[in-house]
Amino acid sequence: MSMYAALWRALPGGRWAKVAQCLALALLVVAVLFRWVFPALSPLLPLNQETVDDSSLRVVLVDPVLALGAPLGAAGLPSTSPTTVPGTIPGARSGAVR
Repeated sequence: MSMYAALWRALPGGRWAKVAQCLALALLVVAVLFRWVFPALSPLLPLNQETVDDSSLRVVLVDPVLALGAPLGAAGLPSTSPTTVPGTIPGARSGAVR
């Protein structure tokens, strides 16, 4: 016999009354856990300990145009030609679509 079957048989009332009582018991258990049990255990658990210190953090700056693989034009800068910009269609007209 499982614990849930024993609980089901111990509760009074019909099927819907037992379902309501089971839901109320489950909410009561969750409330007790969050109100008293978890706060009591919180100081004993290492959840607030930092594992990364600020000295190991560094910022890496990436040029988004170069990261997309756009070919470089003269002077090492990304080319502004519409045929070499990623996401454009060579020979397409710019402006409003008619």
